[in-house]
Amino acid sequence: MESSDIIHTPCDDKGFDTEDSPSSEITISSENESFSNDNSQPKDKMINDSQEKEEKERNICNEKGSIHENIKHEEMTKEKIVTKTPTQTPTTKNCSVGQKGKPSLISIKELSISKSPQPKQEQKLNIEVVECKSPTSPIISPRQKFTPRASMIQLVKGCPEEQIIIGYPVSLMNRNDVINFKGPMNGQLTLTNYKAVFVVKCVIFNVSIPLTKIADFKKVNSMDKQHKRLFYLETKDNRKYVFSFENRRDERKQFNLNLLESVFTTSPEKMFIYHSNSPPISHSYYQIAVEFERQGTPDTWRVFTGNQNYELAPTYPSLTYVPVNASDEIIKDSMKHRSKGRFPVLTWYNKKNGSVIVRSAQPLPGMVTPVTGKNTSGDVTYLQLIDETTGKRGIHVLDSRPKLNAYTNKAAGGGYEDETTYPFVKVEFENIDNIHVVREIWTNVALAAFSWEGELEEQKFMKLPEVKEWFNLIETIFVSVKKAIRYLIKGESLLIHCSDGWDRTSQCCSLVELLLDKYYRTLEGFIVLIEKDWKSFGHQFEKRSGIGVVCPHGQYSPIFFQFLDCVNILIHQFPDDFEFNEQFLLELNDAIFCSDFGTFMFDCEKTRKESGVELQTPSFWEYVVGQKCKFINPSYKDETEELILEDKQPKLILWTKYFTRYKIKMSR
Repeated sequence: MESSDIIHTPCDDKGFDTEDSPSSEITISSENESFSNDNSQPKDKMINDSQEKEEKERNICNEKGSIHENIKHEEMTKEKIVTKTPTQTPTTKNCSVGQKGKPSLISIKELSISKSPQPKQEQKLNIEVVECKSPTSPIISPRQKFTPRASMIQLVKGCPEEQIIIGYPVSLMNRNDVINFKGPMNGQLTLTNYKAVFVVKCVIFNVSIPLTKIADFKKVNSMDKQHKRLFYLETKDNRKYVFSFENRRDERKQFNLNLLESVFTTSPEKMFIYHSNSPPISHSYYQIAVEFERQGTPDTWRVFTGNQNYELAPTYPSLTYVPVNASDEIIKDSMKHRSKGRFPVLTWYNKKNGSVIVRSAQPLPGMVTPVTGKNTSGDVTYLQLIDETTGKRGIHVLDSRPKLNAYTNKAAGGGYEDETTYPFVKVEFENIDNIHVVREIWTNVALAAFSWEGELEEQKFMKLPEVKEWFNLIETIFVSVKKAIRYLIKGESLLIHCSDGWDRTSQCCSLVELLLDKYYRTLEGFIVLIEKDWKSFGHQFEKRSGIGVVCPHGQYSPIFFQFLDCVNILIHQFPDDFEFNEQFLLELNDAIFCSDFGTFMFDCEKTRKESGVELQTPSFWEYVVGQKCKFINPSYKDETEELILEDKQPKLILWTKYFTRYKIKMSR
């Protein structure tokens, strides 16, 4: 048996501060092991793509100009698609590694895969067909991921930067995004420098997966004589596929090596976005001075420039707004007593009554005093200046974490603002769960949605434990948001933080601002909101989306998706008050995986500037502005300034379009 039957997956632990990547019984993960391509030189095998020509070109909106120009209603074309609902792909949890690191043999029956011989011709399938409107094709990205089966499979003409690496005939044995899947299904599995694609005669079953959305893959040997060499592939949105190379272990080995080199690259410059001909960003969509002037920030606040070289707080913006009476010395003292130097700074000013939202990371009172002899007096003094600047009305500290977690963090030097040390604040714990809980529950919901044969809106599905748990996560966020809004309307200021101030903090600040400031509910304003409260304040997009590493790992988590899910709920609650639509949110969520755009590469402003990524890669914002008619809500009314949620609002709904967009239902 070949030694490479065990995949050695690279697991870069550097920079991960909580959890290691979970090991698999089939896959051996090696800590601190970077992928080497010394023994995996790809053989450039060009293959003929037998896929049918791409779908007829859809109407494309070429309207240019500012966000606020009159929007022409785009015409929607109708296409036939397959309705949805699946059986889960078999997992490998019960598969154990054999002796001497060799994979154990697995029964095909264990995998729920048909043992019937492969048909010479594709079987005729009875499928349910419905009509639906589909969006127009994108201008910038011909590899749009929202039509993965019937189009975007062939190499796009006029796209010379996408090149075929390798390809083999295989059989698709099972997949969890198809209900009542009838396999095996013969086709061609091809790897390009942009995607992995499986093509069959019946185009609705085509599979196209951008490389940056591949979570993991492994080789598994079965006891079936015909389909002995299996290849498992999982995506970051929880799709699972099982391919058979029959008994061709050398082809499977070569495909695996090429996929390893392509997906788990140690160099970002090897990613497809660095070789795309699509245009990079043309101008800055967020300028701090312009935005805070728009907010009406008075001259009692000033720009702090002490972090321009990112030396004091590497994950913070280079420029921040602070009280004008706070000296640089006081600010630097405060930074010493906040996690990673992320001290309290202004993110939103309420021009109606002068209340503010300031954001930060947790204070460091826990182990500071006994170990170093220091105290948090510098942070207390600085925060008191913020209170004075806002009228000495006190500050509500909304600590997004569960109280127990905040207490636990004290043992590691973290903690929270003790009201005896900070007598002008009132601390409240918001009980929002961390990235690990969010990842687990989100995964469970996605798998449940794939396996559900009916409509996701059915009450039976909504009552599933995993769905209830997801709604509890969302409800907790909205409870905190509604509390924050009540304080701000009364003229009372807020300090919002979690542990490091780049996950739950960004979620809560953004949602509060979205509801209280109608500018952020425009397409232009929402872009500014994401640039300000997510990108500039250091939400770790690269870690949370698992770019270049095996997923799931300790830092991989759909935190940004959870925020967009909340926004989608608000769009349905207030259908006339948002200029952008649900399609925009779907494509924005996909953009963070950096398959087509470099807008969300890296984890903070510092590394983006140093790498020059936004000047070298396609911009998602340029794409959005170029096709803004696709993302505009035609019923939008620019009227309501503040959206106030009542006690039983918003009505929680499942993001059905997200969880069902790949599902297919075959007849029994």
